[in-house]
Amino acid sequence: MTEASSIIEDVDGVFTADPNGADGSKAELIAETTHAELAAANGPATLPFDRALVEVMGTARHIERVQVVNGLVPGRLTAALRGEHVGTLIHTAARQA
Repeated sequence: MTEASSIIEDVDGVFTADPNGADGSKAELIAETTHAELAAANGPATLPFDRALVEVMGTARHIERVQVVNGLVPGRLTAALRGEHVGTLIHTAARQA
């Protein structure tokens, strides 16, 4: 049996550039991706969490997906817990198992 997990941050998910940085106006939300795509992206995707978590997702056996959720927006965490897509979904290695 596989499950889902959430990472609560202060941004809406994973973006192509830092949404709070100099190129913030060019940043686009990545709605769905895989751990392998994030691991292969050395530069373009900015991560709101430590890159070491991508390696952990690559060895996951029981957590099929992780959703990055903005915990500062009222109702987002509740929506994520209900299974709604409200951030960036990252599929882990457990998806292939």
